Amino acid sequence: NFPIGIPEAWGISGTVFSDFGTVFGTDQKSIANLTGNCNAAGKTGVKDCDVFDSMGLRASIGAGVIWQSPFGPLRLEAAYPILKKKFDEKEIIRFSIGTRF
Repeated sequence: NFPIGIPEAWGISGTVFSDFGTVFGTDQKSIANLTGNCNAAGKTGVKDCDVFDSMGLRASIGAGVIWQSPFGPLRLEAAYPILKKKFDEKEIIRFSIGTRF
């Protein structure tokens, strides 16, 4: 987090981040090393899986703004995937309220 040049009393700051990891060995309904669509039963023999189980590395970079509001922190962030698999779903913009427990 960093100041963005407005009064500190407003409670607004900037943020930059990177995120990376893999999805493998999950307990969720998944398919290992899948290169197609979960719902393509003709290709995979499995319908409606939740996770593509893969050791492939994923990575993204992003930036955002955080406001420490009276209701808790409000965050607006944008990210760009720099390493992804063709079946991964992209989420470019994220808005969140509050903290995680």
